[in-house]
Amino acid sequence: MRYYEEIKLKNGHIYSCDMIRLNLRFKDNVQEFLDWLAKYDMYGDGIDVKLFKSLNEFAYRNILRVKGEGFSFVIGVGFNGGQNVRDKGFFEFNPNKCRGQECFERVYTRLLDFIYSSEVARFDLAIDIPVPRYLCKLKKDGRNYQYIVTQNSETEYLGRRNEVGFVKLYDKTKEAKLDYDLTRIEITA
Repeated sequence: MRYYEEIKLKNGHIYSCDMIRLNLRFKDNVQEFLDWLAKYDMYGDGIDVKLFKSLNEFAYRNILRVKGEGFSFVIGVGFNGGQNVRDKGFFEFNPNKCRGQECFERVYTRLLDFIYSSEVARFDLAIDIPVPRYLCKLKKDGRNYQYIVTQNSETEYLGRRNEVGFVKLYDKTKEAKLDYDLTRIEITA
């Protein structure tokens, strides 16, 4: 498995950043960026690009989803929530999967020309433990708890999705089709 800027401990645990969500503020020329994003031929073969538009209140007006072989990222532009937030946006990606992808690098580099500020809104810290999933268990602590078993997986959740402190425990071996035991804990910070 590939990691970007991971921390490896002597006990075999690997810490990495699994997802980053940046809050963005766009400059006045954001329409130029949207027009550029709409040029689907720039993404390359085998890359699925979808541009969604919404007029719903408290949603992003433009959502771009890009998926390629083993990577994906999402950009939101123009928040429908009032006059002073129309320049808001976000960019969400997994640095372990997107780094080095030509399509991602092209979009991210171009994005920098159209924003005047960005800040990390949320990220997921991934902790990979080289043991089988059945040897790990989350400790319930009063937060929302879910235990979901399907034919192919066994996952535990603690807390509320997309909020600080959300924890997910699952079998990375099955999810990534690895040939060795690996259990992952993801913590949203």
